Amino acid sequence: MRLDRLTVALGLLALAGGAAQQTAPDEPGRSGLVERTSTRLTQIDVTVSGPAELIRALTAEDFKVRVDLKWIREFRVDGFCDEPPTAPEPGSTAALLAAGDPRRRPASYVLYFDQQQLTLTGRHRAMRLAKDLLPELIRNGNRAMVVSNARRLDTFSQFTDDPAALLDAIERLERDRTQWDFYANQESSRVEDVIDAFNRDGTVDRAVSLARIYQREERWRTEQSLHRLESVVARLASVEAPKAVIYFADTTRANAGEHYLSFFSDRMIESDSVLAGIQSDATTAWLPFDRVVNLAAAQGVRFYSIQAEGLVSHFQTPLGLAAQALGARRSPTSRTRIRDAQGTLGSLSRETGGYAFINGATAPAIVDRMRSDFECLYLVSFDPAGISEDAPHALRVSVKRPGVRVKSRGRLIVESESARLENRLLGAFGAPEVADGPLVVHGELVPIGFDDGRYSALVQIAVPGIALQGSTWDLGASLVSRNRVQAEAQGRLTVSGPGLPVVLEREIRFPPGPYEVRSVAHETSTDLVASANTEVSWPDPNRGPACVGPFALLQPELAAFTRDGQVRMSGPLGVPAEQPVLTDEPTAFVGLVCRGRGGRGGALRVERWLRGASRVEFEPIELGAGGDRCAQVRDVVPAGALGPGSYSYEVRVLDGDYELASGGREFFAVDPS
Repeated sequence: MRLDRLTVALGLLALAGGAAQQTAPDEPGRSGLVERTSTRLTQIDVTVSGPAELIRALTAEDFKVRVDLKWIREFRVDGFCDEPPTAPEPGSTAALLAAGDPRRRPASYVLYFDQQQLTLTGRHRAMRLAKDLLPELIRNGNRAMVVSNARRLDTFSQFTDDPAALLDAIERLERDRTQWDFYANQESSRVEDVIDAFNRDGTVDRAVSLARIYQREERWRTEQSLHRLESVVARLASVEAPKAVIYFADTTRANAGEHYLSFFSDRMIESDSVLAGIQSDATTAWLPFDRVVNLAAAQGVRFYSIQAEGLVSHFQTPLGLAAQALGARRSPTSRTRIRDAQGTLGSLSRETGGYAFINGATAPAIVDRMRSDFECLYLVSFDPAGISEDAPHALRVSVKRPGVRVKSRGRLIVESESARLENRLLGAFGAPEVADGPLVVHGELVPIGFDDGRYSALVQIAVPGIALQGSTWDLGASLVSRNRVQAEAQGRLTVSGPGLPVVLEREIRFPPGPYEVRSVAHETSTDLVASANTEVSWPDPNRGPACVGPFALLQPELAAFTRDGQVRMSGPLGVPAEQPVLTDEPTAFVGLVCRGRGGRGGALRVERWLRGASRVEFEPIELGAGGDRCAQVRDVVPAGALGPGSYSYEVRVLDGDYELASGGREFFAVDPS
C-alpha cells in the first residue's frame, strides 16, 4: 500500500460517517436541540507594489477580483504594509507602537530541502544559501522551520524566530549522513546508459527497456517526494498569512521521466507500446504535483522554488549514426530534462503567487524578491457562495490605479469542511508532533505473538480527558515502514463527563522491521487535533539463533477503553518511554522472546531482572524446542515494590551458558505523593 493521501488521513474521515460509535456508560440524555452558527469566508493574500503613497491608501474600490468568468462584486480588503524605512529610536514609545502595529504581519517560512531531488552540488549550495538567507529573513517577528525529505521526512527545527537556533538546525542537517541521497546525482549516468544502448547495440529494444525502467523509478520517487511535500503544506493550515515554502530542489519534474522520450522519434513512440506507456505515465504524473498546488492555493501558501544546483553545464555523449538511422532524435536530452525541471519549479511558484529562482540566483537577490513580496500585502476577503468546493478555479486580481502592480496566486480552491479536516489530519499525520493546546496523544504496541512470518500486537491509541461534559473522538494509528503503511487501526469513541481519558485498542499484524507508529486524535466538537510519532524496531526471528522483541510497560488506568465493540472503564495502558511509572501502582512488562530457525534444537533459558534503585529478579522460563517459536513474556512488579529512580529491565536468552540474544526496556519511576 502506497503512503498516499487516503492512507495518510488514517481513514478518519470515513469514521466520521460510517464507523461504529462506542459510547461510554452513563451518558446523560440529550435534548435534541442543536444550535449552529457558521461563517464562510475566503481570503486571498495579494502583493502590491508601486509608489508608497499609493499602495498604502488602496481601498476595496481599487481592486477587481474575478473567479473563472465571474466578477466578485462584494469583498473587503485589509492592508498589511510596512512603514517607510525610518526606524524609530530603539526602546522609544514609537518603537513599541511599531512592534505592536497590526499593519506589520510577520511571515512564516518553511525551508524544505528535497534531498531526493537535489544533486550533491545542489545540496551543498542549498545549505550555503540557507545560512545566508536566514539572518536576513528572520527579522521583525518572522519565523521559520527546517524540514528535510530524505529516507524519511524529518523536521530539524519547528517554527522559531531565533536565527541562531535555525542556523544550528542547518548545521545538524548538513552533517547528518542519513540526509544524503545520490539518486539525483546519478541521473546523468542513467541517461548515458540509454545512449550507450543505442550506440553499442545498434538496436532500439535495449534502449527502450532501459528508458522504461528509469522512467518508472523517477516517477515513483517524484510521487513519493510530492506526497511528503503535500503533508508539510497541510501542516500550515492554521498558520496565519503570509506563509511560504522555500523549496530547494534540482530535478523535480511534474512530468517525471518524460525526458527519456526525447531520444525517440514521434513515429517510434506511436508504434512502440512501451514508449507509449512512458508517455501515458508522464501525463498522469502531473496529478500529485497538481494536488500540492491545489493544497497550497487552499491554504494560502506561496512557493519560492530554488534550483539549488545553479547554472551548470551537462556534458552528454552524442547519439551515433546508427542510433540516428534507427530514428532517434538528434537533440540532446540534457536540455529537455533541465527545461522540464525548471518549468516545474516555475509552475509551482507561479501558481501559488511566489517566485522561482533558477540558473544560480544569489542570496541577496532571493532576499530582495521575498521581502518585496511581503512588504505590502492586502487580504481580499469575500463570501464564496456559488463557487464549487474542492475544485480549482482560475483567479485574477487586479488594481485600477495606474502605477500599482499586483501579484496573487493563479488559482482558487474553496475547501469543503471534509477537505479541510482531511488536510488537517494529513498535516498532523506527517508532522512529528502536533498538539492543539494541552491535547496530547500517544500510541503503544503490546506484543502478542508471532506466526507465519508476521507479528501480532495490540495497538493502543490514548488521549487524556478534556474539560467537556461530553466528547467524541476519532482515533487512528498507522505502522509505517519504508514509506509504506504496513498496518493501521482506527475507531470512534464518545464519552460523557469531563476529564475521562479514552483508549482505542485494536489487534494488528505486520512483518518484522523498523517502524514509525504515527498516531492521530481528533475531537469532533472542539475540532482539536493532536498527533505523535514513535519509533520501534521488531527483529526478524529468522536472522539469528534467537531474538528479544520490544517490551511494553503497562500500568492500570481509569479510562474509557474500546475494543471489538466492547467498552470497559479501566484496564492496563502502555506507558510511553518519555513518561514515568508510578510507584504506587503495579507495573507489568510484556514482550516476546523468539528462537531462530535452524538452531541446535534444545530448550533455551530466558532470564529477566530489574536493575536500579530497587532490584527485582524473576524466575527463569524455558523456551522449549517444540511448539511456538515465540513466547510472550509477562512479568509483574507489585505496587510499592519500586522506589523512585531510574531502572533497566533486562532480558537474556541463554543456550546453556552461551548468550544468544538480549534486550529490555529502560524507564524511571516517581512517587506520586
